[in-house]
Amino acid sequence: LYGFAPTLYSYRLNEPLRRKKPATIFVCSMADLFGEWVPDEWIEAVLETVRECPQHTFIFLTKNPERYCEHGVPEENCWLGATATDQESWDDAISEFRYMLDSGYRRHFFISCEPLLGPIEPEGIDCLDWLIIGADSTRGAKKPEQSWGHELIWPAADAGVPVFVKNNFPWLYDGDRLQELPEGMK
Repeated sequence: LYGFAPTLYSYRLNEPLRRKKPATIFVCSMADLFGEWVPDEWIEAVLETVRECPQHTFIFLTKNPERYCEHGVPEENCWLGATATDQESWDDAISEFRYMLDSGYRRHFFISCEPLLGPIEPEGIDCLDWLIIGADSTRGAKKPEQSWGHELIWPAADAGVPVFVKNNFPWLYDGDRLQELPEGMK
């Protein structure tokens, strides 16, 4: 009906309220709730539902992690993620997460390096609770080098950060996929 135009399906905001059994809910799994084009009112409507459902765990993923602070995302039941495809977006995400930590907020933070488009020096990986690594699954896309994955996995292991390697990056570890979930997500 709306194609790819940003749309708020307000009738769906009640779905988590009806679920009494605790669930993990990936909010806007195929969209970016915190995108620059998303009206503040839509974000606030979603976060109001999150606040009313402390029994659930909500996962957010954005390319604009600075908007998390702008909207006061609840601490207790939210996992805040940022997409980092290269060094610049990694540095921006870590900077934002560090700012939140320094401001006294303690949330669960993760970075999704999907698609991994180049090598990343993972400075600040110790502030993460989870790391996801994946390749570009677009037909004909350049495959990431195996070393790019290793350059993320080894520091994550040293910092005790669980790593989830997506199925579209099977040549990492010669096909043995590492698919760890953090505590509270299992």
